[in-house]
Amino acid sequence: MTRVRITSEKAYLMGLIVGGGVFRNNNQMVINLPYRLWGRAKINPARAGQLASDILNRVRPLFERTYNMPVTFLLEPEWQIRSTTPLSNELITDMNAFGIIPNGKIIETGDLTTLRTFLNAELFKRNFIAGIADSIGSLNPNHRRFDSNFQIISFEFAAKNNYRLVFDVCQVLQEVNCYTDQLLWNHPNLHSSSNPYYKPWKKGYKVRVLIDSYVAAGSFLFQAKAEAANENLATQNTNHNALRCDEKGIDEHSIKTIHEGESSMWIPEEIRGLHFLHNKHICAVLGCQYAPIRELEQFVRRAEYWINPFPIYVRDTLQYVQEKINGSDVMRNRTYSSQPFSVRQLIQCSEEGQKLIWGNCEESGYPITQILQGLVWLIQRTNGDTNKTRITGNYLDYLHQELDAGLPNLVNILIERPDKLTPILIRNGSFAVIIGPNNPRVYRNLITRHDNLRISVREIQEGDLD
Repeated sequence: MTRVRITSEKAYLMGLIVGGGVFRNNNQMVINLPYRLWGRAKINPARAGQLASDILNRVRPLFERTYNMPVTFLLEPEWQIRSTTPLSNELITDMNAFGIIPNGKIIETGDLTTLRTFLNAELFKRNFIAGIADSIGSLNPNHRRFDSNFQIISFEFAAKNNYRLVFDVCQVLQEVNCYTDQLLWNHPNLHSSSNPYYKPWKKGYKVRVLIDSYVAAGSFLFQAKAEAANENLATQNTNHNALRCDEKGIDEHSIKTIHEGESSMWIPEEIRGLHFLHNKHICAVLGCQYAPIRELEQFVRRAEYWINPFPIYVRDTLQYVQEKINGSDVMRNRTYSSQPFSVRQLIQCSEEGQKLIWGNCEESGYPITQILQGLVWLIQRTNGDTNKTRITGNYLDYLHQELDAGLPNLVNILIERPDKLTPILIRNGSFAVIIGPNNPRVYRNLITRHDNLRISVREIQEGDLD
């Protein structure tokens, strides 16, 4: 039996297949290229022409030379590379040897464990990543951190619950010094960190790398991608040196609600039922050697300050919000009373550094920022200035304008405060906001610590509030 060997060409094609490959009964291969508006002929005919040329003059010869399999392309309704003959024995043999079964959507079911043992040289790793970048690496100039001076290549995985595939690709990126700027996992603690009732949280994965880092250490076979990367790079005023995750540490903290999706059977068993405080927290639990373990362990030790068993906020119709209150024993059993408030005083407290109000100790209470933003959202939603859960513009500027006008839009808004530290209700006749309190002394008792990193959080009950 001939031993299967990896080559730089095979490594690239495997990257292309992992990123977009779909196989049907060994008869056809389709590689979906999610270029959408970026590569649409009606919007950018020059780029579309270059993409077609890249497929015909660069990718097709690779498939023919390596696997004796011709391919063509489609550009409508979505860009695709398609085989024009049944799968060759050479391709089937290699894919099986690499542990990538040619069946279904590879990005959803593929396992890279065996393939990574073949990627045992830097050239192979770089070419594999080039294939991933050419397929699912988005170079939309709107992908940026802060502003256009921090351009990003965003690897966008429609991988459903295939956490391990995303993890393995990220590991290969680190191994060739393409350090991850951010990894957004397909998990409710990241996609719905404020609203525990939000159902459509399964939005995919994004592995973001600074364009400087990728251009320096990675590559593209597609000339269209290389040109777009250089165009984006030219918008920066300076170059940036990316840091490895364990060197960069944890750069942002935010309190996260406890979402029912944490225990979904859809979540892989190794992380099912766990609560995560940060995207790198997931990386660490999955075993990433580059995660800032010590810093994360310190973070987890103070988890009660970064969790909330109630909604951080929910903004919706009054009917919807009341249904959520009535659906919770702890919230339904409260006595609510009208809470007098002064917008001017709330703004002053916020500007003076006070973060919480109406609590029972220094560390408990309702975030003033959330209250102010909730007031603005109610006004804007009622006036038709927004139809989303986000507010439009700067909320403090908006409130100062309201103050200057005599607060005409706040006349019908009520804040209803419960008799115990459960969410407050801010409402008018049509819309409402609920805001959960910070209460670390109580929330500490909800946490189960399985080890230094793995935690789960149970539902809060009436007895916890006593």
